[in-house]
Amino acid sequence: MPIARAVVRNQRSRTHDQFGSGQFGSSRDHGSRFHQGLDVVASPREMIFSPIRGKVVREALPYKNDLSVRGVVIRGIGEWTGYEIKIFYADGLISGEVAPGQHIAFAEDLSRKYPGITNHVHIEVRCKGRVVPPQDLFAQCF
Repeated sequence: MPIARAVVRNQRSRTHDQFGSGQFGSSRDHGSRFHQGLDVVASPREMIFSPIRGKVVREALPYKNDLSVRGVVIRGIGEWTGYEIKIFYADGLISGEVAPGQHIAFAEDLSRKYPGITNHVHIEVRCKGRVVPPQDLFAQCF
């Protein structure tokens, strides 16, 4: 498995706050579902970088009833073929092909939706349609 680049400078995962844990596999809704991504601490308007070589294939909308919250879906190319990465809570998105480490967006301010939450971006990874723990790809970043 290739190693991805960090999505923000000084990348570190969101731990536990009043809204729960940002770790992959953490319980949601009292155990009825589980967190399929990894939350990475990011200040509002902090630059977000592409973790892989790929193509931005669409905008991601994490909440069907709130179109103000956005994200991006990157489909891997080259050594990243078969991977798809979603990055939520991102604004000012670019389109087209992206290189690892290329600036692709800015972190949104989540305090508008969740006052008191640790501001972050959410990363989900799939390989050939199967969920992959994001921390496996970002081993050198944590």
